Amino acid sequence: ATSARMRWIIVTFLVVFAVYQVAMPLRCNMYPGGALWNGHGYRYSWRMKLNNQECEFTTFAYHNVTQEWFEVPSDWFLTERQYQKSISKPEFLLQHAHLVSKTFAVDKVPSEVYSLAICRSNYREIQNFVDSTVNLANENVWDWPAKWVVPQKPLTKAQKKQFPWNGLFETLSNGPKYLVPSLIKEQAELEKSKIEFTNNATIKWMEWFVTEKFNGNKQLAKKKYRETPTDQIKQKLQHTKFQINTW
Repeated sequence: ATSARMRWIIVTFLVVFAVYQVAMPLRCNMYPGGALWNGHGYRYSWRMKLNNQECEFTTFAYHNVTQEWFEVPSDWFLTERQYQKSISKPEFLLQHAHLVSKTFAVDKVPSEVYSLAICRSNYREIQNFVDSTVNLANENVWDWPAKWVVPQKPLTKAQKKQFPWNGLFETLSNGPKYLVPSLIKEQAELEKSKIEFTNNATIKWMEWFVTEKFNGNKQLAKKKYRETPTDQIKQKLQHTKFQINTW
């Protein structure tokens, strides 16, 4: 009886373990959007090394009390490695935004935080990664999936034809140079397209921000902008860096 019970326990454990190993990687299909883009269910989903994501983000803080606003350079809070890990992970971006908001609180009122994040995934067109009009300080890290992550644009028919396997037989017969011209073109235009998109996205966000926070008064917005942090901000920043270094 004891031997039969032990076999039942072992079999049950193996079945549960097998179901877990299969179900967990498939959970990403339960979330909207693609896991390679928004990271929802990406971890432990058998998708490692399948994604090449090039991203960057700029953070702005706004004091609702004083109406002062300024850019928050990433190196104020993040190391280079932390920045690279954060730019394409919604939960990391949000944690960074919450830290910025708490650090630059005025009269115990957290500052608003907006992020201009752009990404290019697997040689697709550059697009916004985050809704830049959303105050990330008000978003909950545990709200999943993140509604403030912009959905990835679907591929066009012309783009789908550029999949490597569509030219597989031509590549095998003509050699690897078959795909080189298109790749060279992509690499050459990448930096130019990224700069153009970033500039346009920044201008668009600035127009929204001035309209939303200053009723379209550009002179007041310029007056309230701080290119360099004030002494009060510097003191908070130094204290925060000390806390980070002691983690």
